[in-house]
Amino acid sequence: MSKDVGQTEEEQQVSERMKQHRRKQQKKRRQTPRGAARSRLPVWAMVLADLLCLGAVLVVFALFHHVLPYYRAANAQPEATAVPVLTPAPTPAPVPTPAPTRAVSPEETEAPEETEEPIEEKTGWAKTFEEHFTDEIVITENSYSSPNVSITVQRCEGMTGRYPMIYYVADIYLTDITAFQSYLAKNSYGRDYVEPLLNLDAASGAILAMNGDFYGYQNGGIVERNGTLYRDQETSGDVCVLYYDGRMVTYPASGFDTQTAMEDGAYQIWTFGPMLLDNEGNVPERLNDTRQIGTNNPRSAVGYYEPGHYCFVVVDGRLQGYSHGAKLTELAEIFRELGCRTAYNLDGGQSSQMSLNDAIVNTPVNGGRTLSDILLIREPVPDVAGEGEETEGDAE
Repeated sequence: MSKDVGQTEEEQQVSERMKQHRRKQQKKRRQTPRGAARSRLPVWAMVLADLLCLGAVLVVFALFHHVLPYYRAANAQPEATAVPVLTPAPTPAPVPTPAPTRAVSPEETEAPEETEEPIEEKTGWAKTFEEHFTDEIVITENSYSSPNVSITVQRCEGMTGRYPMIYYVADIYLTDITAFQSYLAKNSYGRDYVEPLLNLDAASGAILAMNGDFYGYQNGGIVERNGTLYRDQETSGDVCVLYYDGRMVTYPASGFDTQTAMEDGAYQIWTFGPMLLDNEGNVPERLNDTRQIGTNNPRSAVGYYEPGHYCFVVVDGRLQGYSHGAKLTELAEIFRELGCRTAYNLDGGQSSQMSLNDAIVNTPVNGGRTLSDILLIREPVPDVAGEGEETEGDAE
């Protein structure tokens, strides 16, 4: 190694050592890897550099994976594509698998459901007068109604001249003619059989009862009760016949034939009279009775509107200041005003009595008298004994 001119030996040595040191440093830098140089950075700088690199990567990923595809899809025109119609192939019905069965105890067995019985359609009088009947028996002070019978009793006031007249009208609807009956005292035919009205009422099962023609007091005439003919003798009085078909017809005594009436279905025949209305429902100019036409008395009579619809009328009388009674023409006028087609007078005076629901309705003069027979309304009787039966001769 040459020495520089003008330098001392000591200076030259120092200079040489410095050169050698620089050469070592240069050689060391050439041998050190790049990562080694970077490791010289502070830790916080290195973390920050890593985060910046990661953020850049995520931004690039989001740009190409999300932003650009969404932008292209939003601006692209959709292509019309045919949608294929798929016809489903028929699937076989599933075969049910029977569930395992077990024995059912009697306690688990359900009772069969009750089925309602069909409602029987109403026919005949039941349908014609349906609004008057009730599904159950209903009883009041002045009425009675059931599925087969309807009775309403009304107290009425009138005048006979200048005197008061009180009378009672029982309006009657039936579904069956067998609800309209007669009953004989002691339940026997005979002249000497008589009983009070309420006894006859109770024995016959009557709902409504009224005195009849007092056949036991008469020597002649025709007596048929509930289909049984007890007597068939000549009479001068008018005759009233109730037929099984529900008609009520009055006849003058002359020309009436009992046998013909029986063949036509006579059910009840009464002999007293007179008939109070003519065939047109008007009061006749002359009534077939001259004995008591002009006098006022207690009265009893039966009226007819149409088959299944009837009325009983009782007039109180001989009771001064309360009811003077009625003349026969006044009694006939009552039935005409009621609208009856037929009306027939029965025994009157002390016999005139009416009961409803086992109680006397009117005020009989002197308390009334015992009776030989009554007309009555009760619940229907399907089989009336003695229908069409005749008895021989006069049992009196």
